[in-house]
Amino acid sequence: MFRRKDGSLNLSIQAIVILVMAMALLGLGLGFIRTIFASGGEKLIGEIDNINILQASDSQPIVSTNTVKVSTDSYAQLQVSAYNKDDTSTTPVYTINSVTCQGTHGLTISCPATIEIPLKEARSFGCSVTATTNTGLFACQITASATSGNSLAASFFVEVAV
Repeated sequence: MFRRKDGSLNLSIQAIVILVMAMALLGLGLGFIRTIFASGGEKLIGEIDNINILQASDSQPIVSTNTVKVSTDSYAQLQVSAYNKDDTSTTPVYTINSVTCQGTHGLTISCPATIEIPLKEARSFGCSVTATTNTGLFACQITASATSGNSLAASFFVEVAV
């Protein structure tokens, strides 16, 4: 009599189903990895742009990050670089006199109190920027003075978002 070959047909349908499921999972996995790397790449490029190695010089004795972006109830870093172009024989200590922003309530900027900068050299430092309430773009200025009487000032913006 005739033998039915249902077993081989059933095996072939299972192989097709497994193959389709494997391709679907592979597609989902590749999509997930692509999304992760795309967002990581954007963050990396953003951080590289943030580095922008600030280096003060004789012609620009103080430079800072142009715009600091901070969210409410969080903090960001303001990068500042100062250059000692004094002609004195001692290493002056620069004192951060003030960091002021126009029309801000709830914006706090904390910088080191003093910084030693050897003659004809630049030093970089960071200031912590925190925002609690206001949103918007604020013009700010940091001023410092040396023991020798030399004073420096740099302007920057703080952009506060929700």
